[in-house]
Amino acid sequence: MKQGNFDLTGIIDTAEAMEKSGLKWGVHKSEIITSEGINCPSYRAIVREDNSKVLSVMGDGYEPLQNTEVFAFAEQIIKTDNNFTYDHSIVVKEGAKYIVTLKYNGDTEIRKNDHVKSFLNLINGFDGGERFCCCFSAFRPLCQNVLRRLMGQAEIKIKHNFGIVERARLALESINYIKAEREDFLLISKRLAGAVMDKQKVDKFLNSLLNIDDIQEESTRTKNQKIEIENLIYNGIGNNGSSAWDSYNGVTEYVDHHYSTDEKRDYTANFGAGLKLKNKAFALAESFIS
Repeated sequence: MKQGNFDLTGIIDTAEAMEKSGLKWGVHKSEIITSEGINCPSYRAIVREDNSKVLSVMGDGYEPLQNTEVFAFAEQIIKTDNNFTYDHSIVVKEGAKYIVTLKYNGDTEIRKNDHVKSFLNLINGFDGGERFCCCFSAFRPLCQNVLRRLMGQAEIKIKHNFGIVERARLALESINYIKAEREDFLLISKRLAGAVMDKQKVDKFLNSLLNIDDIQEESTRTKNQKIEIENLIYNGIGNNGSSAWDSYNGVTEYVDHHYSTDEKRDYTANFGAGLKLKNKAFALAESFIS
């Protein structure tokens, strides 16, 4: 049962991308009957058709968007704008949530010898936690960190059950949206790189990030988190602690490489508490731009 991070670089065929991602399966809604024989008409189990795995229990009105539709949408984006190509996919919770990521061709230099790559992400799930949506992300090769904008404020929600004509329209809308988000993100990132941070500002950044105040003593776990992130701000790959860009990337490096166990890291960094911490760090770093 495939889950994890799958490399799709060089793949042109959509069916092959689905196969390599381990997502070449559909789901169906199944009636729920208790062990006492009681029918639950208001709810349905969302079941994988390849292995009968129950991914979630949802209200009867829930309509899942099939994996074939998600990849058909990805294919439409690639056909509409050849700057986009398959890059990778991330599958967690046995397929209950996943991301299909398309790379936007071309790197951007944020500061000397520090580049980022840009991506379009298609996010889908079968547990009600993720509506099908499209959002921007970036990748910093220097430290292998994924940079994401705020969920909910920097993504475009895409309704289920769209036809061929609607798919083409939404693909173009998503492309234009991602390009605008990309320009905005890169502009802010360059300003972060130019925002000077001293020890006092870094300490303020960390205290706000971890909800540390002068009244209540922080837990041992929070103290250790602060020490580890502070070390990455000053000594992480490509960081020297001198700018808000370093502060932000100290957090992204912590989340992507240190925050949780390897088994849980894909989920935490892309859907869970790690993603929230990254989002908060970006917003806090922006507040230090003069």
